[in-house]
Amino acid sequence: MKQDDSVTSSPKPQLSDWLTCVLRDPSPYENFYLYDYNEKGPIHLEMKKHLLSLLVEARLDPDLLNASVEYLGWEKVKKFLVAPIQPTRINMRRGEFGEILISELLTNFFSYYIPVPKHRFIITSNQSLPGTDVIAIKKDDSRLTDVCFVESKLRTTCDVSAAVRGCEQLNSDYTKRIPDMIRFVLNRLSEKKDPFFPEFLEYMCRREDMRDIERYVLGLIWDCEVWSETVLENLENELDDTHLPEFTVHVIQIGELVTLTNELFLEIGVEEILDNE
Repeated sequence: MKQDDSVTSSPKPQLSDWLTCVLRDPSPYENFYLYDYNEKGPIHLEMKKHLLSLLVEARLDPDLLNASVEYLGWEKVKKFLVAPIQPTRINMRRGEFGEILISELLTNFFSYYIPVPKHRFIITSNQSLPGTDVIAIKKDDSRLTDVCFVESKLRTTCDVSAAVRGCEQLNSDYTKRIPDMIRFVLNRLSEKKDPFFPEFLEYMCRREDMRDIERYVLGLIWDCEVWSETVLENLENELDDTHLPEFTVHVIQIGELVTLTNELFLEIGVEEILDNE
């Protein structure tokens, strides 16, 4: 894909232009809600540009990105600011795209706000940030209404136990008194004087009394050629003993996922791209 001089200047399409989102009802699974996403048709050039922008903006603040592109041009920005901070651990390549995609889906389809893009805080090229992939939040006019813990798994080969492993991370956050990502997000909200900070601080201090606002989301981003319902059946069996409150699974099936992610990462200067564990 040819990248022009700006990755953010043109109006952005919505993921709903590319993917459908349908609640599976009735569902054969009792321990989680399930949303299915499928492509409406072949992905077009403008959507690829949009996905590329999301990939870059997950690492760089949009104001910094726009100023840098205006001053340096896209090719130098890609060389000096984007590619050098991409992790070199090969098992993180496609997984990062999965985190970004589920975050954008929650924003577009469910009106969540992602207050802290986690990957902007990677310092070294090999650094892997621990903990839950994303925390998404909502509030109404007067109070915080949702704190959503999000874990993602992206697969381009058969892996029927990946959802169970994703659930284990979410369950770890559920059982901790104060998960690491809560502290991390709170610090970042304070630094940028985010209007969500007071409500989020109250939530952290009163978490045991505010469990009703917690949501847990597992995003499964799969190449449609290797998807198997066994992934969900194994998760259902695991949850017979571990019940997360308000647990929702989002299954995103994409054709030729290897080709798409290769193309996007190559455009930002990553030349070696392999699958997850």
